Amino acid sequence: MIEYVIPPTLVQSLAAIPTDQPVALLLRHSVRDPIPEGETGNDLPLTDKGVEIARELGEKLKGRLSTLHTSPVRRCVQTAEHLRSGAGINCEIKLDRMLGDPGVFIEDAEVAGQNFHTREYWELIASLVRGEKLIGMRHGPTAARQLTEHMLAQIDGKPGVHIFVTHDYFLATLAAVGLALASDESLAPKFLDGVFIWQDAQIHGRYKSNQGVIKWPTQTQTSPNRICVLEGQNEAG
Repeated sequence: MIEYVIPPTLVQSLAAIPTDQPVALLLRHSVRDPIPEGETGNDLPLTDKGVEIARELGEKLKGRLSTLHTSPVRRCVQTAEHLRSGAGINCEIKLDRMLGDPGVFIEDAEVAGQNFHTREYWELIASLVRGEKLIGMRHGPTAARQLTEHMLAQIDGKPGVHIFVTHDYFLATLAAVGLALASDESLAPKFLDGVFIWQDAQIHGRYKSNQGVIKWPTQTQTSPNRICVLEGQNEAG
């Protein structure tokens, strides 16, 4: 039986990141039950353990949690709610479709789901990282860059940890592209794993035990003034 805990590397990262400037944390939601084969799992709630460790992480963020943004998918919203409860603050939870349902990586939600049902997880991540054309999905490196710029724009000038609750493949793709990490099982996000991002003269990233300057492949594009994403079902985990 799996014993779910807050990932130790996330706790270590909280002690290592800057405390005097804004830091974005792209966070995978807390524990849910397995998604039934062939379904999106959007309605799956957190398990009791998922609630417990989300509140525990919130407690660790007391005095540091600044804002909360989340994918509209149920388990992500619940994660944000329990983080807020654990931190003992009364901030607004902002729904953000860049983070899911459908999310920045999805161009056409009606057909993008085929990728999740017909490809192995790491095959999909590797294809996104390489920028391959996937049916109904956006260019992976460009989407990862635009998500990063979107988060940094939300936190500008507000010291503290700003959490963006999302799904596993968002983390894996952004970390692999931005920090030039191998897209293999060592990159797999656990529940409540996260990528920390902050900016001074450069954009810095930290994921698990990996920290470095985020550098984007030359083929990526910066965010337009307004990024539109289609409404639809999200296939993320």
